[in-house]
Amino acid sequence: MEPTDTLFKWWPAILLALQLINGLAIWAVWSLKRSTISPEELNTLSSSITESIKILDAHVKNEIGKQNERITVLEGDVKGLPKHDDLKDIHARLGGVSRQLSEVVGATSAMANQTATIYQYLLTLNGKGTGQ
Repeated sequence: MEPTDTLFKWWPAILLALQLINGLAIWAVWSLKRSTISPEELNTLSSSITESIKILDAHVKNEIGKQNERITVLEGDVKGLPKHDDLKDIHARLGGVSRQLSEVVGATSAMANQTATIYQYLLTLNGKGTGQ
């Protein structure tokens, strides 16, 4: 299970726990300052805290959505990468090409030697016929 799925699953419980903590905090403030805080101030404080929680909730959900998009892009990129077997096949094919190239180099070298020998012979033959 993905971490984001777990977070989405437990998000209502997390919000409930935060609201309970806020409620306890409000109760503690109210208990300590019963004589100095008015009900309007308490309602203002409570609504302010609730609004802050809603804003944070929206921000967290937005960030989780962005993370999910990034993960989806990365998963797509990874699916397109060659697998280990693909790389082994490429390595084997490159080994075959290397061997064939070595054979071509050897054959080309042999032809170059033969051509040089024929050329030298023709020069020698041409030099004997005209010079002497």
